[in-house]
Amino acid sequence: MSKYIIDTNIYIDFYNTGKFKEIIYQKKYPEIIYVSSVVIMELLAGAFIKENHAIIANLIKTAHARAKIISPSQNDFFEAGKILAKLQSETGYDLKKAYSITNDVLIALSARRWRYSSNTK
Repeated sequence: MSKYIIDTNIYIDFYNTGKFKEIIYQKKYPEIIYVSSVVIMELLAGAFIKENHAIIANLIKTAHARAKIISPSQNDFFEAGKILAKLQSETGYDLKKAYSITNDVLIALSARRWRYSSNTK
């Protein structure tokens, strides 16, 4: 069975408009949805009103209780640095103009590591 990590923009759209409800509240296979600690960080960083903090706290509580939080490892950070350096040197990509790509790389690397480590168990 496939497993998924939902990106920040999906949560934001859901909380703001109710869009993507079928993804957030996966009823058929709720065990396939995981939360990245990087996504939680991004949500908290953008939460400017008290109500948002309560929503995110509930997400954290639920994900933590189900052991559904995936976090980058130390090696994921090292690998992200190499990938970002290569992206800049080979393509001229400017990280200063799109800093969120760093978080996306960390999410992808931790998902890849988690996928391969969970498939071996």
